[in-house]
Amino acid sequence: MKALLRDNKFDLQKVKRLNGGGITATFTTETQKGDQYFYPETTHRDEEMQHPDLDDAFDELKQHLLNIFGIKKDRAKDVTVTGVHFSGHDANEAVIVTGKIAGNGGVSALKTPRITIGTNEDGEFPQKYPHELEVRNITRRITAETRAFLFNHKKCQGDLFAESVGDEPPVKEAV
Repeated sequence: MKALLRDNKFDLQKVKRLNGGGITATFTTETQKGDQYFYPETTHRDEEMQHPDLDDAFDELKQHLLNIFGIKKDRAKDVTVTGVHFSGHDANEAVIVTGKIAGNGGVSALKTPRITIGTNEDGEFPQKYPHELEVRNITRRITAETRAFLFNHKKCQGDLFAESVGDEPPVKEAV
């Protein structure tokens, strides 16, 4: 049984936001040669600005970094979610959330323990961290948005507008 975050052709292992915009993603895709299927791992770095929907999904994980590390809400502005890393399958499927916190003139890295987001063979969702279901739903969105960024060119709306300007053919005047 494939895990809930995955589909048959795209399996995201990790995605990280780049400083200044863009992402680095590691994933496998299904490739067919004749009657054989292969699942090559690819790491792709794209420095184009990602769509705000992807940033919003990452930012939704900030509250979980605050909870897990016991960071007070007044420090939320100092915390940034930088990436997610998926591991395991089925009931053992989990995600590790990475981030950083600024303060005292420096920046410290944050890395959560594995947060279980998989279901067991009975379809049950055993929770160890009280908000695992919410984290699973957010990471599903991150997976979908990452896929849209990589394969459907869902980029920052400003970039989409910039690409469309000048793409139109010149208008000929009537004589």
